[in-house]
Amino acid sequence: MTHDELVARLAKLSQKRLAVFVADLARDTPELCVRVEALALSGDPKSLTKLLRKRLTGVKRRRRFIHYRESRAFAAELSGWLMDVGEGLLDSDPEAALGLLEEFICLDGRILGRVDDSNGLIGDSFRLACQMWQLAASKLPASPEWVKRVYDLHADNDYGVRDAVLDEAALRLSELELRRLAKMYEENAGAPPIRKGKGTSSDIEVSVSSDNFERDWEARSAATAMGQVAEALKDAALYEKSLRIFSPRLNTIQATEVAKKYVAFGPAEKALSLLEFAQSDARDLGQLDLLATVYEKLGDATKLRETRKRLFEQTVSSEDFAAYLACLPEPERAEAKQSAIARVLTTGDPFRVTEFLLEIGDPESAARVIESASVGLMEVDYSRLLRLAKNLERASQFRPAILCYRALSEQILEEARSKAYGHASRYVAKLDALNPQIDGYGDFPDHAAYMAGLRERHSRKHAFWRRVKGVG
Repeated sequence: MTHDELVARLAKLSQKRLAVFVADLARDTPELCVRVEALALSGDPKSLTKLLRKRLTGVKRRRRFIHYRESRAFAAELSGWLMDVGEGLLDSDPEAALGLLEEFICLDGRILGRVDDSNGLIGDSFRLACQMWQLAASKLPASPEWVKRVYDLHADNDYGVRDAVLDEAALRLSELELRRLAKMYEENAGAPPIRKGKGTSSDIEVSVSSDNFERDWEARSAATAMGQVAEALKDAALYEKSLRIFSPRLNTIQATEVAKKYVAFGPAEKALSLLEFAQSDARDLGQLDLLATVYEKLGDATKLRETRKRLFEQTVSSEDFAAYLACLPEPERAEAKQSAIARVLTTGDPFRVTEFLLEIGDPESAARVIESASVGLMEVDYSRLLRLAKNLERASQFRPAILCYRALSEQILEEARSKAYGHASRYVAKLDALNPQIDGYGDFPDHAAYMAGLRERHSRKHAFWRRVKGVG
């Protein structure tokens, strides 16, 4: 019975009968009992708030370390609590929901410090709580205090789970409020570090003290938060400013990230100066692709074509070739296609060439390549060979497809993989089915001769032949 069918059938029962059944079920299942109690109080926000705070206090008082095997159940408990807040209070009493969620979020250090959260489920619960907090806040009246409240809640973000507070900040704060928040983080990031000592040079040079380390961490965290707010504002210049506080000269990775923001938020031309390294000698494929996107946005057809060509020459992939081809006028495409085939041939991998030719819509050339390299088919990876066989068959290139299916079956038989005899027998059945589709086998053995040779070479593999007989 599906979930919808079950709901439909339960809906036909009387309310009393269903209520008694749920209450009895809850009594016998402690984990379910707390959820049912919350459901029962969903029409009474005050009582529900009291119940949920009591459950949260119970979680808060625990001290025992939670091992990995127990973490999934604990994460389910936290998620259940959040679900009860969302379903019972978010609409009926968003202020109470906000208060509870804030208490929950502030437990992140206490809880995450005593669990093995290798699967990340408990951290996800806190991220969800941050998102719900912003949603609850969005249902309350505007107030000048919201900027400070968001700033304070995001503080002490030692485990990184409170980042979601800023990721969702645009739900609650106006553009002006977001810019005020960014300014607060900028001021915190730019404040001078604490120095200990009486002013001697040796005292001033001590930068590894705990106070200095803590201040540096706070400042860098503030700069990161400023960047998050910049993303909420879709302000690439502000994002760049947040990085340059501690990295006046951006490294390659930082420059690429800033360039992505200019591409996404504009103005795209600002990304060019950040991608100068990619314009001359980029080996990072992501950077080259980003550069191509910049030229596309700027309408620079010449640079776009050059960059797409460079990208294809590095990847030798059909996707990048298609993107390059789309930049070319129709009269130039035939020549570009021949050049691309020549480039792929330099890889020395005929099967990669075959795949490329199939993907760009030249199955006849693909067939010729695979037939000329047929002696190496037995050495091709099984999954790759199967993909080749299917693609050649789909392209109505039946003779090279048959060669691939022959190699697939013989790979299994040569290695005597008895558990795969079922697959081998199906490939033999495929040979029978495709045989009538071709006019001739050329220099290759025809179907009858091949099958006779196969039976002679593997005559003692009786289990395989029984399967062939069954399939046939």
